[in-house]
Amino acid sequence: GKVGSGGKTYGMGRHGFARGMEFTPVDQGEDFVTLELREDETTLAQYPFPFSLKVTHRLLEDGFSTAFSVQNTGGSPMPFCIGGHTAIRIPEGERFEDYELLFEVSEQADSHLLNAQGIIRHDGRMPMLDGSRMPLRYQTFGELDTVIFSMLRSGGVSLLHRETGRGVQLDFHEFP
Repeated sequence: GKVGSGGKTYGMGRHGFARGMEFTPVDQGEDFVTLELREDETTLAQYPFPFSLKVTHRLLEDGFSTAFSVQNTGGSPMPFCIGGHTAIRIPEGERFEDYELLFEVSEQADSHLLNAQGIIRHDGRMPMLDGSRMPLRYQTFGELDTVIFSMLRSGGVSLLHRETGRGVQLDFHEFP
């Protein structure tokens, strides 16, 4: 993708730059750690703004939470977008296809399609959900790269093994 500012165009890779960078621990306690990313030569070549991005991971009694804090440390307006994509690893010896997503309520939702530059296409949507279950297949993600739902009625989803029912539950009521 490209970012324009001050009459100049800057190139940025798909999914932004922060995901591949090393964050610095700036605070920690028994149940949390706060990591920070600040601008440097690499970020300024893609995104011409000084900033502080802090991510706090906190263990809870029944799971964990992640909070993002973005601070503009420069003098001009700073557009930004955060993509908080939690990754969950399937246990060794099990297959991705053995799992499914189970939404809180029955859905009839389409996924927005992305073009080659990773921008949402306005000419296409793909029916993905009919009911509350979505089987997982590598082929789906190989074709789409990213699945983006809009207008979900659910505020949570579970990743569950289809036979054992084991898995994790994610709550996004406060992050539509």
